[in-house]
Order: sequence, then structure tokens, then C-alpha cells
Amino acid sequence: MWQHNQSIELSDNVLLDQKLDYLHMNPVVSGFVSEPEHWNWSSALDNSGSKGLLDVNMIE
Repeated sequence: MWQHNQSIELSDNVLLDQKLDYLHMNPVVSGFVSEPEHWNWSSALDNSGSKGLLDVNMIE
């Protein structure tokens, strides 16, 4: 079943961090890795101080 998504404005850092945490935890919850930083295609690597496979540009 297809779910319709609605856009939301990430108006502050708290909301942005909440959504990033959700995205980073998806491979963990699915059982692919034990830690978000172990997923090679995740920006969780960059957030932990390492360098992931993708370029991440944080907007300040």
C-alpha cells in the first residue's frame, strides 16, 4: 500500500535533529546494522566525525 507523504518545514534545529535521528535509525531498526554509523550510505558517519561515502553539506 502506498502512503502519501506531506511536506513539513524543518523550521528549527530540534525538528531537523529529530528527522535526522529517524533517518539514521532506519537501517538499525530494519536489522541491517547494529549502529547508524555502520551504514555506509548514511550521513550518521559524518555526524560522528568520520567521512561517509557521500558528500554532506550542512547548512548553518
